[in-house]
Amino acid sequence: MSFQENESGVYLPLKNVKSVKITLCNKNSYIRSIRSDGWMNALERSGEKHVTIKINAIVGRSRSEIVLREFAMENRIISCEILFSNETKEKLRTKCFIELYEKHCEAGSLESYTAILQSSGAVHFLQDN
Repeated sequence: MSFQENESGVYLPLKNVKSVKITLCNKNSYIRSIRSDGWMNALERSGEKHVTIKINAIVGRSRSEIVLREFAMENRIISCEILFSNETKEKLRTKCFIELYEKHCEAGSLESYTAILQSSGAVHFLQDN
């Protein structure tokens, strides 16, 4: 997973990720089952849909974490890219706003955070063949 800091087109990788959950929130009645139609087809017609991305990660003080936190505090839209597979080069690319940024500090354990991103426009599923 990576985020774009500015309009330069360079994506910063997000490190120490424990889990990423992607949820397709469907507003269209014609796509009732992702299983029957497939994720790629559903995402390609995402004009009326939104994708929610939930990230759980360990705080590591990387540049991408700082950018994520700053964009959350400033309520700015961030470009995000998720690479599903190195072999097939399947990617999901979208612009998101950060709905939630929570930092967890517990005694005796590593600091972690949860971020929930909501797509703010078209969601693109890309495959490099």
